[in-house]
Amino acid sequence: MTDLFNSFDLKGLPLSNRIVMSAMTRTRATEDDVPTDMMRDYYVQRASAGLIVTECTQVSTQAHGIIRAPGLHRADQIAAWRGITDAVHAAGGRIYCQIWHCGRVAHPDMRGGEQPVGPSPIPATGDFFLPSGRVEFPVPRELLVDEIPGIVADFAQATRNARQAGFDGVELHGANGYLQDQFLEDGSNHRTDAYGGAVQNRARL
Repeated sequence: MTDLFNSFDLKGLPLSNRIVMSAMTRTRATEDDVPTDMMRDYYVQRASAGLIVTECTQVSTQAHGIIRAPGLHRADQIAAWRGITDAVHAAGGRIYCQIWHCGRVAHPDMRGGEQPVGPSPIPATGDFFLPSGRVEFPVPRELLVDEIPGIVADFAQATRNARQAGFDGVELHGANGYLQDQFLEDGSNHRTDAYGGAVQNRARL
């Protein structure tokens, strides 16, 4: 009989068991989004799971939407992640990186004044946490059609960076009101071009 503690072959990646640790945002990176020793210790402590999926990890500066969330688009970030993946592997674990773009769910005050982007100029509901307190979400800048291929390229580059950082794979964060989900949802996508309207267009990204 199969149970959680049986090994599993994940398309050529052997897992010691069938337990997967889901992604959970910890906000333990540095102020400039570099993974830390605390993050390394956190993941090593959980290396007995068959597979770890990291917290959301931004694919570009534009993708940044959570204070002290790690990135995977600069050399210093890649090197810091390499220290984490090496330690997890030494402890017998496997680890995927969850790559992510926040879209409209961000605030200029934690992005050097840069406005968040989204499929349409519609703010998210609720509020955003800053060190100074909670603030309303701003109206995002609508992405131009010719900008979208660059975002796709950012995800591709983040995947290559993940390989360089020693990850066993990546997971695309496509839920929870972030960029991919924003294109899919009626409330955040009012576009009338090739990325709006019909479901096939909304899913194009």
